[in-house]
Amino acid sequence: MKVSEATKLNKTLICALIVDEMSIKKHIDWNKDKFIGYVDFGTGLDDDQLRVATEAYTFMLNCVNGNGKVPIGYFLINGLTAQERANIIQECLKNVHEAGIEVVSLTFDGTSTNLSTAQYLGASINASNLVTSFKRPISGNDVHIILDPCHMIKLVRNTLASKGSIFDSQGRIIKWDYIESLHKFQKEEGLLAATKVRTRHIQWKREVMKVKLATQVLSASVADALLYLAKDANLPEFKGCEATVEFIQCFNNLFDVMNSRNLLAKGLKGPMQSINVEKILIFFYICRSIHKKSQNILRWSSYLTKQ
Repeated sequence: MKVSEATKLNKTLICALIVDEMSIKKHIDWNKDKFIGYVDFGTGLDDDQLRVATEAYTFMLNCVNGNGKVPIGYFLINGLTAQERANIIQECLKNVHEAGIEVVSLTFDGTSTNLSTAQYLGASINASNLVTSFKRPISGNDVHIILDPCHMIKLVRNTLASKGSIFDSQGRIIKWDYIESLHKFQKEEGLLAATKVRTRHIQWKREVMKVKLATQVLSASVADALLYLAKDANLPEFKGCEATVEFIQCFNNLFDVMNSRNLLAKGLKGPMQSINVEKILIFFYICRSIHKKSQNILRWSSYLTKQ
């Protein structure tokens, strides 16, 4: 319906494709004339030798130059290789193109399987060889890959918290201990230091899927509190936290940019448009420059230590 309306207006619908998988309960049931619950790719195969499905691999379109989002398909799966995922995505893009819709971006979680899927599609999510787009089948236009900001901010929190410390491009240490010390200070002094950090943020593994627990730790208020306790309060347990503060500020701002949704939001929280594009691009350039000056901190054996 949306496509036909756009065609009448001589307009092409531009959409973002969102791909995700959801865990489902393993269960076989009889439904009228067949068993359901097995792996199903829509081929019509009905064989009790098929594996029982454990996940639903789902596809949804979100309109960029209009309103609305719509699920366009799902597959019941029990594990898929990166190449199989890439093939399904390419087939989806072909079908969407034939329906008259132009897909300009692909969003999925930053799992290792999805990063490998990006390679099979023709992109490369590798810091030393970054290629963030691939060619769409049929039209050959670019599809830009976006790693889900909500998933990525959790991965950043998980890495710092589980490894204890990492080093920045200047060799300065970034420590999770400072965040734990902030929480301890707040409890002992009966103050909240204008942050939302509580025990559940420190014991994050109990609620590892909650995005807000990650964003509230990697937030501007936490960075400001650490800096105040180190500089103004001059507390010894916060000495040397400058690198941690800069790290938190960087990811707070990155998340604001990538998770923007309100046209009226100010600063980096607003979506990219003519009035803020220069500020956002400068911020991206600074982030990229930091990486180029740094050694690969993702080599955990060399640069990540447990405290």
